[in-house]
Order: sequence, then structure tokens, then C-alpha cells
Amino acid sequence: MFDNTKLKYAMRDLKKGNNNAMDYIYDVTNRMVYYQIYQIIKRRDISEDIMQDVYMKVLNNILKYQEQDQPKSWILSIARNEALNQYKRMKRETVVDIDTLNQKSYDQTASPIIDLASHILDEDEFIIVMSCVVDQKTRKEVGKILNLSTSGVTFKLNVALDKLKNQLEGGTKHD
Repeated sequence: MFDNTKLKYAMRDLKKGNNNAMDYIYDVTNRMVYYQIYQIIKRRDISEDIMQDVYMKVLNNILKYQEQDQPKSWILSIARNEALNQYKRMKRETVVDIDTLNQKSYDQTASPIIDLASHILDEDEFIIVMSCVVDQKTRKEVGKILNLSTSGVTFKLNVALDKLKNQLEGGTKHD
């Protein structure tokens, strides 16, 4: 059963520097946080990633927590904001249908899209496309590799995919 008083004490302990209190905070709030995020995102894998971000924010922003605040509400508002931010980023992403890309012909080599991408994309855009699309790494993983934020990877990926899409829709060959 959820005990708001114990959660308040755990938040106070965490604020005082007792990082062990984070275990209790996570244990009693993780389901609520997950459901709050999932309600907005509707994807399990992304919801789990956001959950990790939420608890990192709780830890990093614990000094902003005021004891008169309701701890459950404070944590859930962080979760809601993180989920809404991710939802907005997801809506801005460009979706490219791989089957449509493969139907277009530039060069009858084994990998015409990769060849096209290597010619028209900047080096970092090419690496991001290959990592995210071909290797199916998460944007977070690619960000760690390239020392970029997840949103930076998403932005560059969208720019690169837009370049590819425009090139394909234009129907011109790129030398």
C-alpha cells in the first residue's frame, strides 16, 4: 500500500544526501511513473527509456523539491513533462518507408540507398543514419557514441532522412 508519509521522508533523506532513499522512492513510484508515461507515449520501449530519465531528473533536481510539495505529484509531473517532450520530438520525426526507398533506383549496386547516403550526407549524418537505421541502435546509444544529446541525434537523423527523401522524390541521380 502506498504511504505518502514514508515517501516524504524518503524524499527528505534523498535531499540530505542519502542516495539509498532513491531505492525506496523508485520502488513505490515506478508503476505510477511508467503508466503516466505510457499513457502519453503508447510505446513500451520508449516509456522504459523515459522512466530512466525521470529518475535521473529526480536525483539531479532533488534540491528543487520543497518539503511542502506532494512527492508523488512532483515525480509524476516530471514524468508527464518528459513524456510530453518526447512525444513532441516523435511527432517532428520524419518517417521514411524503406520499401519505397528500395523501389527507387540510382545505381544497381547491392546497396543503392547506402551509396546514395554516403554521397549526399555529411559524415556525422551518415554515421547517425547507419547507426540508427541499419544497425538499429537507439538514439540514446548513438548519442553516447558521438557525444551528442538524444535530441541532437534525433534532429540530425531527421535532417539526413529529409535529404534522402528529397533526393529520392526529386528523381535525380546524384553523382
